[in-house]
Amino acid sequence: MTITGSTFESKKTGRLLFDENIEEPTSVVEYGSTGLLHVGSLLSLDATASAGLNFISSALKLGELSKSKNESGQNFASDQSLRLFEVLGKCSENILACQQNRPFSIGNLSLELLPSGSMLGACSLYIESNKDSVLYAPNLQPSNLKVCHKMRVKRAETLVLGCFHPEPRSSAPSRKKERERLLLSVSNSLSKGVNPIIMCNPYSTAAELTNYLSEEGVPVATHNMIFKINRIYANHGGLSGKFSFYSQKYTRQKAVLFPKVDKPFRAHLPSGDLYMVDETLVSKPLPPDNFRAVEDRFVMNNAADASELKKIIQEVDPSNIYLFGPYTKRYQKILSGVGVPTFALEPEKQELLF
Repeated sequence: MTITGSTFESKKTGRLLFDENIEEPTSVVEYGSTGLLHVGSLLSLDATASAGLNFISSALKLGELSKSKNESGQNFASDQSLRLFEVLGKCSENILACQQNRPFSIGNLSLELLPSGSMLGACSLYIESNKDSVLYAPNLQPSNLKVCHKMRVKRAETLVLGCFHPEPRSSAPSRKKERERLLLSVSNSLSKGVNPIIMCNPYSTAAELTNYLSEEGVPVATHNMIFKINRIYANHGGLSGKFSFYSQKYTRQKAVLFPKVDKPFRAHLPSGDLYMVDETLVSKPLPPDNFRAVEDRFVMNNAADASELKKIIQEVDPSNIYLFGPYTKRYQKILSGVGVPTFALEPEKQELLF
């Protein structure tokens, strides 16, 4: 075993460990060139290409799959994820639709899609065989968003966690207080006779804000993309708030929801006070409009932070934890004190400096 800084490299697998006395067990999940693989079966997990059976955890992951040239295997996802995927103009003909919270069997595997709580249709996958049980959880959101199924986990011998939060140590502000702070800002803008323009995640936060603002008596108009997504949420019973289609000509005195994007809008961004809803405290502050400043920013976390993850680990009660994603090392350091052997399935792909 080779020492690497404060970690140790296993001669058996090359993975990083935090205790040289830990003997790494035979892994039931491995990282391949196209994604995660369940050892001993043809099952893969959010792989971009697969010759066997491939689980897709969310509509966003379906989008990544659609960009892949190799789709020779059989993919499956939740029925709600497929509906979101289709409404955005994507084809889902070769993807099996599965219901959440309903176990089913394939060969010697018992599988169950468990709601992850992060957005409509997003799921973890519980895998049980005659040898072991695995909970694959790429993105867990313990907060009850009230627009999708609440997060659910099950006890498993192996827990596989995605590491996509750039700073998991940071605890996001109270979601309730952030919503209330946003409501105050929106009300101030409307009192001045201008439309508040709220830039947010179109797949989850937009539906949550539509419900909240509507319940508080604030009329809501949405960008075309959010309008389509909101209708799917409404059809599945997750969205009860009223909303209308944004019209540059006719929309007046309404909170306007626009999708948060990676690049500044070059046209068609409505006039009014700009507000940004970020998913983490360390989100990169990109300007949505090169010619206007953002009035204020709000944080509504889209994944579990460190303290929430530790509670989830207690509930799952695993014998081993495997981590994957760009921030594996950071999660390892945080979870090293939970009393469960923790291993990295892949090295960090990127390291951001703050």
